[in-house]
Amino acid sequence: MLALVPTLAATAWGAPGADVVAAIERHDYSRAAVELRAQLAATPGDSDARFALARVLGWSGDYAGALTEYEALLAVEPQNVDYVFGKAQVLSWTARYEEALVELDRARSLAPQYEDVWRLEQTVLERSADRERLAAFREAAARQFPDAGWWQAARPTPEPLARATQLTAGTVRESLSNGAPDWSRLFVQVDHRRANGNVHAGVSREERFGLRDVTVSAGADWRLTPRWNAGVDLGFGANADFAPRSTLSGWALRSFPHG
Repeated sequence: MLALVPTLAATAWGAPGADVVAAIERHDYSRAAVELRAQLAATPGDSDARFALARVLGWSGDYAGALTEYEALLAVEPQNVDYVFGKAQVLSWTARYEEALVELDRARSLAPQYEDVWRLEQTVLERSADRERLAAFREAAARQFPDAGWWQAARPTPEPLARATQLTAGTVRESLSNGAPDWSRLFVQVDHRRANGNVHAGVSREERFGLRDVTVSAGADWRLTPRWNAGVDLGFGANADFAPRSTLSGWALRSFPHG
């Protein structure tokens, strides 16, 4: 069956050579297309190479070229479900949802247990916003794949409160071996969540190996943009033999797409 991830699909190819696989793995789709076209010029009937070219063109964004190659493949093997599925993928990437659904319905009739086909069809239906059709599809998917969970409707994530204040107090005691004195900690902390960040302040009393210290801390973090967060923390202690008399730390965090 056709893999969805380029690096996985590359390892499954039989006909395309090592140069093509290497180009795919480094996402050099232009180079891979050149190699595959050269291979097809020498052996026009090489369906594996043409299938590889169709996928490479789709991944590179040449959707028209990918569809041309899929049409050529289907003209020879109209019952090949991988070719039908590949064509449906490209149509979905270009937001031609109704055409994609026609191909996916055809693919499901050819291979009713081909789960990736069903999953793509659900994605297309979700994007097409046809809720009635999507609900009927999920019922059919539940009968076909009762042990799977992908067909279930996602539960809406509750919106976080714009503002909230939380008070936390607690104690920690750790018993040590070899006759060493126990460690203990008492603390109180207040956290205030805002729409664009958080602020916190607290006080703690700690005892370790006969030394004691009282620490006061405060800090804040801010959401600067949807991708960037920054923050700062301050701390002040009374006993420099136990911990630093004062601390200051700052940080910035950027989130990346896809985790």
